[in-house]
Amino acid sequence: GVYYWEETYRLLIAEALVDGWNIPVYDLQADPYAGGSLVMGLLVTPLVALGISSLFSLKFIALLWSAAGLFLWFRLIDAYFGRRAANLFSLCYIAAPPIFVTYNLIAMGSHAEIVTLSAAQFLLMLRYVRRTARRRDLVAWMVVAGLSIWFTYVSALTLAVCAAYALAVGALP
Repeated sequence: GVYYWEETYRLLIAEALVDGWNIPVYDLQADPYAGGSLVMGLLVTPLVALGISSLFSLKFIALLWSAAGLFLWFRLIDAYFGRRAANLFSLCYIAAPPIFVTYNLIAMGSHAEIVTLSAAQFLLMLRYVRRTARRRDLVAWMVVAGLSIWFTYVSALTLAVCAAYALAVGALP
C-alpha cells in the first residue's frame, strides 16, 4: 500500500500546531538532521485546521507536492529540450514504476520529495547561468538549495551537480 507507519507523525506535527502545544516548532521535526518532516507537517496544518485531520489529508499534500514536481520538471524540460521531450517525460512520470508512485504518495518529507526541490534547483541554476541579472537569480538558487539540504541531506548532490555545471560554463568564479 501507500502507507508508511512513520508518516502519521507529520499529521501529529500539524495537530500540535493547530492545538497550540507549548513546544517550539523546530523541536517538532521528526529527525534532528532533516527538516522535511516539519515542512510536510506545516503543509498539512491548514487541512487539520479545517478539521480534515486524517491520512487522506497527508496523501493530498503528498499528491500536490508530487504534482508540483511534475510541473517544475515539465517547465525545465520544455524550456531546454522542447515540448516533445517534456511530454514524454510527463508520461514517464505519470506512468512510473509502482515503487516511484508509492514513494511519491508518502508524505515523509525525505528522499522522495527531493524530486520537486531538485527540479526547482535546476530551473533556478539554469536561469542564473543564462541571464545577465544574476545576483537575484543566484540568491533564489541558493535559498532553494539551502532549503533542500535542510529538507534532507541527499539534495546536496543536486547542488553539487548544479554548481559543477555553473562552474563549467563560467557562471561561477
